[in-house]
Amino acid sequence: MGIITISRGTKSGGLLLAEALGERLGCRVASRGDVLAGNPGLQALENELWEEMNNRPPHLWDSLESLRNAYICILRASLMEYTQQGPLIYHANGGQLLLKDTPGLLRVRVVAPMAKRLDMVMERRGGTKLEASRYIHEKDENRTMWNRFLYGVESLADCVYYDQVVNLEVMSVTEATGIVERATTYPCFRWLDEDRQAIDDIALATRVKSILMQNFNTRMFTLDVQADGGTVTVTGRGDEEAAKDEISRICLAVPGVENVTVVHE
Repeated sequence: MGIITISRGTKSGGLLLAEALGERLGCRVASRGDVLAGNPGLQALENELWEEMNNRPPHLWDSLESLRNAYICILRASLMEYTQQGPLIYHANGGQLLLKDTPGLLRVRVVAPMAKRLDMVMERRGGTKLEASRYIHEKDENRTMWNRFLYGVESLADCVYYDQVVNLEVMSVTEATGIVERATTYPCFRWLDEDRQAIDDIALATRVKSILMQNFNTRMFTLDVQADGGTVTVTGRGDEEAAKDEISRICLAVPGVENVTVVHE
């Protein structure tokens, strides 16, 4: 297998499926929280972004574009470090968008009827059915707003973003695990030998870009970064030409980078 991303609504069984798959397939399981825990600066950036977003109406969210792009870039770079370590199950909304160019990516959506979701919330949190319903509604609304803000998608519940949708209304988590496991045996969802190099190239490119976006002298530029082995190509579309030497210096300081070419479009 390669990478499985699992997306879900609040208390839809996504965590249970991820853990069961990890045990069945013998591979690592990670959440967005795990990625953030390994990068305190990223957690602080998310908190800042969430606060700023909530203090602005949606029509003013464009003013946060640079902060949003930096967050996505750094999160993607942190997540790619996980993928370099081998097959991964990542359960978090938006994971399939962060890893969209990654070979062997299986995108799974987990759904469950509201009655089942309510039972899971009440079992874990206690309270009444009405309180559980309010909790689910608030969490789902926040997820929708966050994904709309970050990725510009109206709803990640749209099936176009997935290869497989698993409904836990009738089947058990064990049965759902078997269905997803079967999908991992198809060639399009498995890593070939050449895919390992592609993973390393993507990881290096995202790492370089995240560092450029965190550097005071280069973060204002719109840059695209590609890697081929140890050779990195940085393409700019603005005033980065004046900082060409600085960009090269920063890139060459990143472990794994051997040569740098800065191109202006």
